[in-house]
Parts: sequence; C-alpha cells; structure tokens
Amino acid sequence: MFIFLKITTSCILVSSRTSKTTSTSTINPLNDKIENIASELSSSYTRNLLYAAGDNALTIIDYVTIMKTEVNYSPNYGNDTVRLLCRFSKYHKNKPFKEISCNDIIEFLDSLRKTETQAPLHKWIGSYNLYRIYLLRFFRWYHSPDLEPSMRPKPSLMENIPKLKRKEEELSKALPSVRINSLVSKPIPIRKLIEKINYILKAN
Repeated sequence: MFIFLKITTSCILVSSRTSKTTSTSTINPLNDKIENIASELSSSYTRNLLYAAGDNALTIIDYVTIMKTEVNYSPNYGNDTVRLLCRFSKYHKNKPFKEISCNDIIEFLDSLRKTETQAPLHKWIGSYNLYRIYLLRFFRWYHSPDLEPSMRPKPSLMENIPKLKRKEEELSKALPSVRINSLVSKPIPIRKLIEKINYILKAN
C-alpha cells in the first residue's frame, strides 16, 4: 500500500512538472520573437502584441520581421504596422487570420466611417484608405509568403474593397479653374461652401 501511494505521488509530481514545462514552452516562442524586434518597438506596441491571441501575435511578428528584410522599413512604419494589425485582430476578437473573410475586412474599415456632422472635412477617409493599404500588403504576404513582394497577387478577400475618394477631391476635379477663396468673402461652414460650389456647377 505504501509503495502504491509513493508511485502515485511521483506520477503527480512528474505530471505537474510536465504541465509547467509545456506552458513555458508555449509562451517562450512569442517572447523570444518579441525580443528580436524589441529595438524597433516601443513598450506600448510590445504590450499590444502580447494582448493579441497566440497565433495572430506570432504571425504579426513574423510579418514585421520579414518586412524589415524586404523593404528595410523605418521604426515608425514598423510601429504603425503592429498597431494597425493588433487593432484589427482585437476588433475581431482575435479571430485567426486564416479565417478572416472579405466581410470581416469591410466591417472593420466601415467602423472608421464618420458622419458629416462628426467629420465635415472627411478626414476619416484618409485613415480608411491607409488602413486598407496596410491590410492589403499584409494579406498579400500572408496568402503568398514564398513569392517576391512584387509578384504577390491581390488576395480574393481584398478584391472588392476599393480606395475611397474624398468629396473635396471630386469637386476639385469638376471645378479645376475656380479657387475656393474667390467664392466667398468671409469664412463659412464647409457644408455651406460645398452647397455653394454645387450651385455653381449646376448653373454651368
């Protein structure tokens, strides 16, 4: 009886040690990879990586590491890439990148949209287009990592997501010879200014 208890206790100890070892080995690869690019990232971005779910965090780190070799990016570009991809991952509750669909990307980009009242100058469109570019580059690499950067095709999940144009750009193309300053004698709200330009366009 005594021998049986001793053996059982030993098995429990071995099992406990194995569990701790497995847990440590699961965490270490992520920490090791973070350390390899730590010089390029501020502490806040490093924490963001840790907050991202396992596979997504490792994928983001792999992408940033490879991009450093391919394009020799600046620290700011690396930080922006990490920030955006972590935000994207968090938005979808760390859904594995391999399961991301076109609708997931559209939903995320649409979350950046703002109403006319919130952003009359439509600055959100700049953020929308910038995030679209970063996601396009990332998923090109993710779905064709073995190809040269210039040879990577646009993945199907990004096919129907075009760049947005700001209304101000469309108006400037439609009325290239008219200066906005000549239309008004004093500052007016942007909405009224656009209405005035539209009125001139219709009159012509």
